[in-house]
Amino acid sequence: MSEPLIALRMQPAALHFSLGLLRLYQVFWRSQSLFTARTLASPAPLADKSHRLLARQCADCLFVLHDGVGLHGELAQQWVAVARPGDACWERELQQTLARLYGRWQTAMVSAMRAQIRPLTDGG
Repeated sequence: MSEPLIALRMQPAALHFSLGLLRLYQVFWRSQSLFTARTLASPAPLADKSHRLLARQCADCLFVLHDGVGLHGELAQQWVAVARPGDACWERELQQTLARLYGRWQTAMVSAMRAQIRPLTDGG
């Protein structure tokens, strides 16, 4: 399949991916803004406020990383379907590789964020 044809067939998938990321970041920034405003307006001491804000930011970043990698996986699957349709062996191999990479990346991100959150929740 020629390159321009692949690019044309990938446009709906790329648009879906871009809109998905936009929604994801919109949820993230809305959550951050509302929680920050509510926390800063509370009568709690400043140290407690900063502790809460850091913990929430770590949790929201974990949400973005988790859901964002799913969107990237969907885009890769669409690319596989468009780039080499009908080549079942290549498609199966690429799907398995993507699944392994997705699992490893997600596990690494979750452990990194837990390491960041743990001191915050322990009161450290």
